[in-house]
Amino acid sequence: MRTLGQSYDQQDFEEIVLLSSSDGTVVRLRDVADVRAVGCCFRPEKVCEPENSTAA
Repeated sequence: MRTLGQSYDQQDFEEIVLLSSSDGTVVRLRDVADVRAVGCCFRPEKVCEPENSTAA
C-alpha cells in the first residue's frame, strides 16, 4: 500500500479489518499476519524504495 502525505504506524495496519460477521466477530490483519516494515517505511518524511526496486 502506498500513500502520499499520510503517516501510518504498524498498529494502523494491524487494525485493518479483513472480515466481520453478524455476531460481532472481527478478524483483523494482525490475527492472520505479521505486520512489519520491510523495504519501506511508515513515515512520509523518510522516502524509501522497496527492496527489489530498480531505482538508483
